[in-house]
Amino acid sequence: MRRVRRWVPIAFMLTLAGCGDETPQEPEESPGLEVGSVFRNWSIYRLANDPAFDSLLTAGAQEGGVVDVVEEIGGLVVRPPDVGPTATAEVFSNETGQTFWVSAQAPAPDGLAAPDSAVGSESKLGQVLRFRKDAEDASLRFIITQVQLEAIDDNASEPTHAECPWWVRGVLVEFAGECAELMKGEIEATYYAYTDPTRTEPLEAFYFANATAKLFGWGAEWYPDVYTGSLSVDPLFRSGDFDFEMDTDGSGRHPRIRLDAPVAVDIPLDSVDAGEAFEVVMKVRATVRNRRQRESYLAAYFRDPATSDGLTVEYDGLTLLPAPDEIPDDVVWSPAPAPPCEPNAAAGAGGTIAFETAAFLDAEWPGGNTAIAVTRTGGSAGPASVVFAAGDGTATAGSDYQSVTTLILFADGEEGRRAVPVPILTDDDEEADETVMLSLTSPGGCATLGLANAELTILDDDQPPPAEYTVGGTVTGLEGTGLELRNIAAVIAITDNGPFAFPVGYPPGRSYDVTVDQQPSDPLQACTVTNGQGTIADQDVTDILVTCVTPSSDLLDPGFGTGGIVKVDIGPDSDDRIATALALQADGKILAVGRNTLVRYNADGTLDTGFGTNGEVAVSFGTGDTRLYDVAVQPDGRILVAGGAVDPVSLPADDDFGLARFEADGAPDAGFGNGGVVTTDFDGRIDAAYDILIQPDGAIVLAGLALVGAGIDSEFALARYTSAGVPDSTFGADGDGTATVDLAGDSDIGYAAALQSDGKIVVVGRAAPSGGSDPDIGVARFDASGILDSSFGSGGIVRVPTADAEWALDVAVDASDRILVSGSFGTDAFVARYDANGAADAGFGGGMVVSTLLSGANGIALDDTGRILIVGEGDDDFGVVRLLDDGTVDTDFGTDGLVTADFFGGLDVASDVVIQPIDGKMVVGGWITDSGLPRVGLIRVLP
Repeated sequence: MRRVRRWVPIAFMLTLAGCGDETPQEPEESPGLEVGSVFRNWSIYRLANDPAFDSLLTAGAQEGGVVDVVEEIGGLVVRPPDVGPTATAEVFSNETGQTFWVSAQAPAPDGLAAPDSAVGSESKLGQVLRFRKDAEDASLRFIITQVQLEAIDDNASEPTHAECPWWVRGVLVEFAGECAELMKGEIEATYYAYTDPTRTEPLEAFYFANATAKLFGWGAEWYPDVYTGSLSVDPLFRSGDFDFEMDTDGSGRHPRIRLDAPVAVDIPLDSVDAGEAFEVVMKVRATVRNRRQRESYLAAYFRDPATSDGLTVEYDGLTLLPAPDEIPDDVVWSPAPAPPCEPNAAAGAGGTIAFETAAFLDAEWPGGNTAIAVTRTGGSAGPASVVFAAGDGTATAGSDYQSVTTLILFADGEEGRRAVPVPILTDDDEEADETVMLSLTSPGGCATLGLANAELTILDDDQPPPAEYTVGGTVTGLEGTGLELRNIAAVIAITDNGPFAFPVGYPPGRSYDVTVDQQPSDPLQACTVTNGQGTIADQDVTDILVTCVTPSSDLLDPGFGTGGIVKVDIGPDSDDRIATALALQADGKILAVGRNTLVRYNADGTLDTGFGTNGEVAVSFGTGDTRLYDVAVQPDGRILVAGGAVDPVSLPADDDFGLARFEADGAPDAGFGNGGVVTTDFDGRIDAAYDILIQPDGAIVLAGLALVGAGIDSEFALARYTSAGVPDSTFGADGDGTATVDLAGDSDIGYAAALQSDGKIVVVGRAAPSGGSDPDIGVARFDASGILDSSFGSGGIVRVPTADAEWALDVAVDASDRILVSGSFGTDAFVARYDANGAADAGFGGGMVVSTLLSGANGIALDDTGRILIVGEGDDDFGVVRLLDDGTVDTDFGTDGLVTADFFGGLDVASDVVIQPIDGKMVVGGWITDSGLPRVGLIRVLP
C-alpha cells in the first residue's frame, strides 16, 4: 500500500515534457559569451508518411544575430494545456548562442493512405565557437539544462492495420511490442572539438560526445530510452539523469520524461597547446513521428541553458575569438581501440561487454533507425572497446538496411549501455520478415565478451490485412449503468445483460485481455471477468463471462449510496499522499478532495449537483499543477482546501503551500487572498500543505513540509493567514507568517496537525535522518503564535526512535487535551497517546498500541464517548478499527473490532474518517482500485 504523501523525484530514466510547457522566455544574459562570437546553421523539416515526400520548410546559416524560426506542421486534435491548436517546429538561438533550443511537434495525421500526409517534424541546430587556449590549466564547460519529450494517446481503439501494418508476424505475440514505435520522439545531442581551425586537411577531432533520449509507444504502453553513442568519449547524459512520468494526468496515456537536473559537458583541453586555437561544435536534433493518427500528440524539446544563474558556457584560461564562418562537415573522429589489459590486472575488473538482448525488433517504416544496445556490466576498470558489425541474414544490405561496422567505446569507470543505430530502409515489396545478423568481436582493454551474437528482425510493412475475428461473450447480473469493458485499447459500453462483442476485428494468433474499464453505477456494482484472456484461433471468441453483483453488508449503512458505499468520480494522484480528505458540513453534506478537485455529496451519498459544476469544483492554485490534500469548513460555511502548488518546470522544483476558499455553493471567494487563492513559498524548494486548522479567532493555519537549503533537508512547516487570506506577520519567529522545525536533521514531513484547548498547535509526521531511510514518529508543538513550545517533550519535540520504520499520519486531541497519534509501524498500524506535556501515557497500552488488523492507520477520529476510530487497509480493503479509551480493541465493533469494505476486488486503502455528530455514523474516504485505475471511494459505517 502507498502511504507516502509527497515525494521528491528520484532520477529513473528520461523526462518528457517538451512543448507541453509554454516556450520559455529568454533569460537575462550571462556574461560568458559575446555578441557575434557564434556561427549557426539550422533546418526544419516536415516529415511525411512516405519519406519521398519529406519537405524542407526552412534552412539557413548565420553569424551573430538572433535565430528565431517557427514553422507550422499541421493541426492537433488533442494537446497539453498551453499548447496551440497547430503543431509547430522551432529553432532559437540568441545573439551569443548561449541560450538556444530546438523543438518539434507531430500533428494528428489526416490519413495514412496519402503518401504526403504529415506525420511529424524535425528541427536541427548547429553552433560553433572558436577559442584560444591561454593557460595550461584552461577549462571549458557547457550546461545542458532541459531535455524533454511528451506524448498523449487518447484513442479508445487499438492501432489499425493502416497504422501498424506489420502487426502479428509470428515474431511476437505482444501487440504493444510489435507496434511500440507508432509514436516516437527523439532528442539527439552531439558535442565535438578540434584544433587547426584554419581548415588544413584533415580536421581531426580531439573530443566527441553524443547521446540520444527517446520516448515511444501508444495507448497506455510507453517506453523511455536513453543511450550514449558508440564512439562517445564519455556519456553525454545517462539514463539515470532522467525522470520518467508514465501517468501525468491519471489516464495512463500521457507520459512525459524530462532531464532531472542540469548536465555538465566538460571539454578536455590537455591535448591543446597553449596559444593554439580550437573550435567547439554543438549540434542538437529534435525529431517526432506519429503514425497513430486521430486523438494523439507528440513533442520533443531541447534547451541549453534554462536560466542564467550559473547555467552558462563557463570557461577559464581561454580567449573567445571572433566567430568562424562555417561549421565544417569534414571533421574526422577516429578513436583507437582500448589499449591491451595490463598483465597484472585483476580478473574481471574490466567487466563484460554484451548485447542487451539476443533478439532486436523493428519495422520497415519511415524513420526506422534501430538502436542496438550493448552493455558493460560487472566491472569498469580501465577503458574498454569492442567491434560491432551488422551483416546480412535474410535481409540484404543496401536494400533492407544499411550495413554498419564500428567501434564501441566505454570510458574508464563506465558501466551501462551504449547503442549503435542500424538504419532500416523502406520499399514497397510485399515480403517475409527479414533478419540482420549482429556481432561483437575484438574486445579491448580488460573487458571480456558476453553475449556476442544477436539478431535484428525487420517486420515488413507491405503485408495485406489478415483475416479478422471478434472477441466477446455474455454479461449477467447487470443492474446499473455506465459499465465499460476494455480489450487492450478497445473500449465498449455495455447497456444490458446478454451477448456482447468488441466492434473490432482481430487477426488469428493475436492475444486478448478483456477487463472492466468502468464499473456500473446507479446502483453501484462490482463486475468481474471470467475467461478474459487468451489467444485468438481461426474463429470468433464467444466464451468471456462478465458477472455483476450489487455490494451489501450488515455493517455498512444501507441508506448511503449503494449498500453503504459510493465511488467518487475524482481520482487521486498516485504519486502523492493518499489523496482523500473529508469534511462534514452543518447540514450533513460531505465534502471530499482528490487530486485537484473538490466534490460534494448529499447526506444519502448522492452527488450534490447544485454545488459547483454538477457537484464538482476544479481547484487551481495558479500556474502549474495543483494537488489537494485537505478540506475544512469554516463556522460561516465557507470551504477551505489546501495542498501543493506544483511547479512542473523548474529545476530544482519550486512547489508552494496552496490555499483556496470557496463560498458554500462552490463559487470562489473573491475576497480571500488573490481571487480566492493564496500561496506561500518557504525557501524556493518543494513545499506542500497537508492539513488545515481553523483557530478560534478565524485565522487559518496550514501544516506540512518545507525543503530548506540546497540539499533535501525537509522540515515540519506551518503557515498562518488571516481570515481574509493574508499571511499573518504576527505568526512565527521571523514575522513572515511561517514557522519550521527540524526534528531529525534530514527528512522530516509534517502530515497532520490539531489544536489543543489552549490554542497550542500539535504537528505530527515523519522524523527521518539519512534521507528518510529509518523514519521515526515525530511530534512538535507550537504556541498559538507559531513559537516552538519548549515545555513540550524535549525543547518542543517528541521523537520516538526505534529499529523499525514508523511515522505518524494523523492526530486528534481528546477532551482532556491528551494527544492521540496514528500511523504506520512497520507493516502494521499504531496509535500512541501523550499527555498534554508530551509524555507517553502509560495507561494507554504503555503509551503505544500496535494493531495487526490494519496495514497503517492513515486517519483517526474520536466519537462522543471517547472511543477511537482508525482507518487504513485491512486485507486489501477499506479497514476501520475501533479502540476503547485504554487502547484495547472494541470487539463489539464489526468483526472482532474490524469493519472492512471491498469496492471492486482491487486494492482499497482508507485514509480519512469523520463522525457525524447526531447519529454517530462514520464516513470513511480513501483510495480505491476501479478497473485497475486509482479512484476515490466513500463508505458509511454504522456505529
